[in-house]
Amino acid sequence: MPTYWTENFTVEEFTCPCGCGLWSVSLDLVRVLQDMRYDIGRPIYISQGGGIRCLEYNASLPRSSSRSQHLLGRAADINVEGWDVVTLWRYCLLEPRFTGLGFYLSHVHVDIRPGPRVYWSSR
Repeated sequence: MPTYWTENFTVEEFTCPCGCGLWSVSLDLVRVLQDMRYDIGRPIYISQGGGIRCLEYNASLPRSSSRSQHLLGRAADINVEGWDVVTLWRYCLLEPRFTGLGFYLSHVHVDIRPGPRVYWSSR
């Protein structure tokens, strides 16, 4: 039986997929995602490995960063049911609590890093 952080998000969705058991994630991030879920009225999916990551798992990924917000539990790679990534990107740009936004062909990266807002896209 899953353990819920909020009405729609489970601990398991954010857990590192390598089997290390790392699951600690920022509840502030989960709350922003839950607010977004309420606002849009559609399911939001966390991509496999798109929640918290341990150092080893993060290092195994192509183009991973040693400064990834996933390592700190402050990031999620998301999709929304029935939306393409362009529509999702545009919505996320309007959410001021997302201070890191990355556009990828398969998902949108959102995070709540401290400091000024940053943007990037995959190449």
